[in-house]
Amino acid sequence: MTTHWTLLEQRARLRQIDTQLIVLLARRFEIMREIRDWKKSMGVPLVDARREEDVLRHCKDLGSSLGVPESLLDSLYSQLFEAVRGPLGDDVNRPGLTDIKADSLQDTENCAQAPGNR
Repeated sequence: MTTHWTLLEQRARLRQIDTQLIVLLARRFEIMREIRDWKKSMGVPLVDARREEDVLRHCKDLGSSLGVPESLLDSLYSQLFEAVRGPLGDDVNRPGLTDIKADSLQDTENCAQAPGNR
């Protein structure tokens, strides 16, 4: 039995998707950083639990329609929301949002140009 794909081709497709995910996450972090900085300058509370619930509910609804496990989305968005808060308590090794560098992706519309995918 022959197939129309090889293991190497499938791995290359996964690498391209992984690159796209990382580029999108970096862009999301960049926007989160801008919002965090604006909130700090305006004296607005950093955490908006209602907004986080709305975002998570939207993502779970979309994920459910596409077959993405809810537990994965819970974990991912929990970590995204925590990232904006920065290091907490004794966990000084945990990166905060200011440690994430998305600026280099400003002109990277094509994921093939992203670092690590050239």
